Amino acid sequence: MNGDELIQRYQAGERDFSGVVLEHLALSNISLEEINLSSVNLESSELQNVNLHNANLSHVDLEGISWQNIDLTNADLTDTSYDHSTIENSNLTNANLTQMWGFQSTFMRCNLSGANISHAQLSQVGFDD
Repeated sequence: MNGDELIQRYQAGERDFSGVVLEHLALSNISLEEINLSSVNLESSELQNVNLHNANLSHVDLEGISWQNIDLTNADLTDTSYDHSTIENSNLTNANLTQMWGFQSTFMRCNLSGANISHAQLSQVGFDD
């Protein structure tokens, strides 16, 4: 599935996209609140100014992503892989990052207030404010 089809189906009211293939997704300036992208491969995706408030991103491959200005408030990122990736200028307030694992990645200028990072395995991951 490509980004245009995802947006079209979301705007038609669909919210459950669990398990679909969305590699190399590029999206900007859109709201996808409460979307279910669990078990989706978002490897190498580039998102800018995207609202993922209350999104289900559990069991997602986030390797090589570049995300800027993303609202991940209350998002579920349980058991996601986050290798060689960057999330920048984003809001992860109350996000669930339980069991996230990552290597050589960065959270730059992100709000992590109330985020749950229990049991996360983050090696060489930077948290820059």
